[in-house]
Amino acid sequence: MQFFMFKTAFSNGRPDFSELVIADNEADAERKATTICQGISDEYRCDPDVEVEIVGSTTADLAEITEMIRVAEAA
Repeated sequence: MQFFMFKTAFSNGRPDFSELVIADNEADAERKATTICQGISDEYRCDPDVEVEIVGSTTADLAEITEMIRVAEAA
């Protein structure tokens, strides 16, 4: 298992965010992140059309995770 950073692109007005997900590979990370994001429901409705993008390489190193977060926030 490895860490993957992803960013969201919601279609329902929900603010986008970046987050980490743990997965075996990039395809698994994208699937997990999409499933998680599609199911979020609070003051916004669920968004079955949300798009996620894996923006960071796999890593378990804190310095690399910190850099991925910095890059994602700057985008």
